[in-house]
Amino acid sequence: MDIGSLIAEASASGGSERANYQIFINGLCDALGVDRPQMRQETNALNNYVFERSLRYKEAGIIESTYFIDCYKRGCFVLEAKQSAERKSTAPHQTDMFGSEANTVRLGHAKRGTRGWDRVMRSAYLQAVEYTRRLPVEHGYPPFVVLVDVGHVIELYADFSGQGKNYAQFPDAQTYRISMDDLRKPEIQDRLRAVWTDPFSLDPTRKSAEVTRDIAGRLSIIAKRLERKHDAGDVAEFLMRCLFTMFAEDVGLLPKDIFVDLLADLVDRPATFPLALESLWRTMNEGGFEPHSMSNLKLFNGGLFAQPRALPLAPEDIHELLVAAKQDWQDVEPAIFGTLLERRWMLANAAASARTTRHGPMSSASLCPPSSSRCGKSGCTPRPMSKIACAIVTSLAHSIMSGNSIAICALCVYSIQHVARAIFSISHWS
Repeated sequence: MDIGSLIAEASASGGSERANYQIFINGLCDALGVDRPQMRQETNALNNYVFERSLRYKEAGIIESTYFIDCYKRGCFVLEAKQSAERKSTAPHQTDMFGSEANTVRLGHAKRGTRGWDRVMRSAYLQAVEYTRRLPVEHGYPPFVVLVDVGHVIELYADFSGQGKNYAQFPDAQTYRISMDDLRKPEIQDRLRAVWTDPFSLDPTRKSAEVTRDIAGRLSIIAKRLERKHDAGDVAEFLMRCLFTMFAEDVGLLPKDIFVDLLADLVDRPATFPLALESLWRTMNEGGFEPHSMSNLKLFNGGLFAQPRALPLAPEDIHELLVAAKQDWQDVEPAIFGTLLERRWMLANAAASARTTRHGPMSSASLCPPSSSRCGKSGCTPRPMSKIACAIVTSLAHSIMSGNSIAICALCVYSIQHVARAIFSISHWS
């Protein structure tokens, strides 16, 4: 069955989850090109991809009951199906067509778009999550909970932690619900195909780790080459400016592809690389018209571009920056910023860092008060990474208190959660 036929047939169906959901799931599997559920075996331990997978467990620790998962695939999902109704009035002249059954209409679990429908779907979610907790221990928690309202929507919820404690809307609250018409979209088909065959490939942290690892490797190559000729602190600051520019470009703080296009032009003209970047960063620091992109730039007044020095790069290194800039920086782990800051601080303060001990005297230069110590002992001196984290917090706080709209916007786009994760991922005590 192709996707168009499935949508047409499912949308016209109604009234009975039990009669229709298996036909719908089989048709969806055919349309996606994945295997259909298998026939059930007498030995329940063999039922790893079936309809009506049985679970036996005690309620209130007393009565043992048997429940059935509508569709289950081990290591992939628990699927719970419903079928709601789009109530339609039948024209009087049509009643004769149906004879004695003209007034026999099954309306399903609830009318779509009502509070009753919301309650039904919420109940289905809670029921499916409960099933994940009742699966055999050796099965583990599946990464997905799938809700199907036959002929209407498919809802996806995911928990990639393996703990089953937070099945959240996937990929987000705006797009977790898939309508029948959405099934025509190739990206939706790819997503559902992955839910069936390789669910952990959809784990955003895996993608984030891969992108971050790739970028970090490229920047490391550039950094090592530059540090042969330049001060390590200058190298770290230069790369920080590059990273922030890439990030600002991808979250809309800069015109789309302004940095990518500039780097692409400079690969064949490496002699002009420092002048071109310094011109861009000077405009970002002051705000105003930027000639290469023919656009007006926002004012980035946080201090990062106050000294817009760009270091000369060989064509192959400019190409490495270009490849990094083409990545989606919304997928990059924010700790990469902290790693560069840490590198700069440690190189610039190597002598001071060598004298740092866990419970040594508090350095007057430290930004961390004694009360911030995780170990709780007064006078505990933080390791360099803790100072870096405090420097990030101080810088952000200073930018916000001084009314830096770009800093505030960056925080909103990147989200408080991501900033916090960046801070704590580079801040720890020995």
